[in-house]
Amino acid sequence: MKHITALLTIALAMSGTAMAGPNHGNSKASHRKAKILEKYDADGNGLLDAAEKSSLKQDRKARREQLRKTFDINKDGILDDKELAAMHAQRRSQRAQRVLDRLDVNKDGKIQRSELPATDKPGKRGNRWAKKFDLADTNKDGEVNLAELQAMFAEKQQNRRRGHNRGHNRRGGHGGPQ
Repeated sequence: MKHITALLTIALAMSGTAMAGPNHGNSKASHRKAKILEKYDADGNGLLDAAEKSSLKQDRKARREQLRKTFDINKDGILDDKELAAMHAQRRSQRAQRVLDRLDVNKDGKIQRSELPATDKPGKRGNRWAKKFDLADTNKDGEVNLAELQAMFAEKQQNRRRGHNRGHNRRGGHGGPQ
């Protein structure tokens, strides 16, 4: 049951977010919602009616089934820890490649500091790209390659599993009951 719950959670995260509730200024959530509306809001009213929600649910169910078929190596209908690890590794690799493709302006397969987008929101967090660049550049050669990005995402996932992000809300402040 634990594996099915994990699979469903991952599949939902991969396919978008729920359409109800405020997004509290989270640009990723806003972007996902816009993509979902673009694909499923047939009448263009900015809301999903019952038929449109049904279509979204069917596509998500098909995506979960596709993931299960792809990663359920032993064909027992459940993703075990090894199968989930393989799925996570593939996702990290794809994410690292997307980041490299987006930031590697000169298309040499590496990100240099000069290719980083300038921040337009100075403040407590400073330039988040520069901070991430420094974390990813493990050999300190001033460039970040695909392997370094993959390692950074793997470490980030391990830290999440260990609970290093617990107690903080999405905006970086300390969470807890309010």
